[in-house]
Order: sequence, then C-alpha cells, then structure tokens
Amino acid sequence: MLLFLLGCNTVTETADAPVGPLYMGYAHACLKRGERYECYNLDLAARNGQLRFPPDEKFVSLSLSAERTCGMRSDGTVRCWGWSTSTQINPPPDAFSKISLGYQHGCGLRLDGTVACWGDLFFELDKIPEGAFTDISTPYFVGCVIRPDQTLYCWGDTTLNSQDVPDGTYQKLTQDSNCALSTTGEVRCWGADRFGILDTPPGTDFVDISGSAEHACALRKDGTATCWGANDSGQCDVPSGTFVQVEAGFRLSCGVREDGSVDCWGCMNDGPDSCTWGKNSISLEEIADSSK
Repeated sequence: MLLFLLGCNTVTETADAPVGPLYMGYAHACLKRGERYECYNLDLAARNGQLRFPPDEKFVSLSLSAERTCGMRSDGTVRCWGWSTSTQINPPPDAFSKISLGYQHGCGLRLDGTVACWGDLFFELDKIPEGAFTDISTPYFVGCVIRPDQTLYCWGDTTLNSQDVPDGTYQKLTQDSNCALSTTGEVRCWGADRFGILDTPPGTDFVDISGSAEHACALRKDGTATCWGANDSGQCDVPSGTFVQVEAGFRLSCGVREDGSVDCWGCMNDGPDSCTWGKNSISLEEIADSSK
C-alpha cells in the first residue's frame, strides 16, 4: 500500500512492485516502484513542471528541489527538468557518482570525486573546493562535502554560519540542511539554531539521516525513526512502527515501511488548521489530474 499525505489528507493505493527509494522536494516527491519512478504533487499550488518525468529515460538516482528534478543515468550523466533558468536545468555533460540540488543551483561529484556545480552560483558558490570527496550536499545557497579523511567542509552563504562545521568524522550529508551522520552513528547539525535544528537526538545507533530547510529525520538500527526541528505542522510527530527509509520534506515527513508501504505525517500548508481540502482521502488519479 502506498500512503501519501496531500495537505493533511491521506492517499492510499496498492503497491505490487518493490518500492523505494523515496525522494522528497519542497512540493513534490518521487518514489521508485519496480524499475520506474512515480512523482507526486504534494501541493496543489505547484505547477512548475517538476512532475513531468521524461518518459524515455531510466535513472539510477534522483535529486529534488523546490521546482526542479534531476536524474542520474546509469552512465553517470544527468538530465534535469522543471521550472528554472536555463543554467539551473542544464548540468555539465560530465559523468557523476552523486548529485544534489540546492535552492537555485546544483552540484555533483564526478567519477573521480571532484566537484562540479551549475545554476545560479551566488554567495561565492563558484569557489568550488579542489580535490576529491566522498559525499556532497547543497543546503539552500551552500555546498558541503565530506573529505577522504571523513571530515566536513562547506562553502557559499555565510548568513546562517553554515561554514562552522563540527569536528569529527562523517559518513553521510543531508541535501537540504546542515546536518550529517557521523561515523560513530551520531546525528549532528551545525550553523544557526533555526527551529531548534541543533537540538539533535542522542544516541550512536543511527544508520540514516535526511534533512529539510526546517527539520530533519533519522533512522535507528532497530528501524524506528525520530525527527526534530520545526514541528508546526506535525512533521516531527513520527508514527509508531519501523521503517527502512525516512525522508524529511517541507513541513512533511515520509517513511518507507518494510512491506513497501509509505506513511507520511505533517502538512504541506501553513499549519494544521489550514489543511481543509474538504475530504478525508484522495486517490492517486486525482493527484495526477490536479498536477497537470
């Protein structure tokens, strides 16, 4: 069963093919079902083409931002679509091992580990660090990488102290927040303490992490999930049970269950009181119709 939250309503549909991974952007989400991806509008106001998945393409991974989607092919080349300036949806023709979309830019790790960025490189985002790296993320107008020695480095906008990275060694970055998973299984965040994002949960048993602009979520070894940061829409009120993946979106969080179902919690609008779609459920067909 696939369960999506549109506004504060639930969407259900049977899922016969293997499900996952799940990717979340500002107002849309994409889920791999079998060998293909399905993308869903999470906000009826979004009409920027990010859902128009190229029908003739197969991708091994995706990256989503507010109004764009990029897919990486099996040969490492990248294709992007959605509303944007021409530079934001036209990545270089290089082969990549990882891509990440920011607010108005994108960056990726080439096959040799070096960094390439495209789009609107404001706030000195064009001062790309030299050398090879093992992971990359692009929170807002920032770029962050993990060095070969597993330490962190960030560049770009200094407004939110994003370059004040913590000590220690790390194994994974989050695309849309200054948070990372350490090599010791801890979750750590840095920079300005907006929405309580620095109040990270304790423990050394975390195996995965995901972050958005206002909150983050992490998965423990036992499959339980926890979220922290802004909770004005219930995006940190994790339901009971276990997950194999958890993703933080904008005022919305979703988790993939072991049986392939997807549960979401939170609200895409300006708070729970504004989630008045007038019905308790809506079908995937209606979502598809509403996003045309």
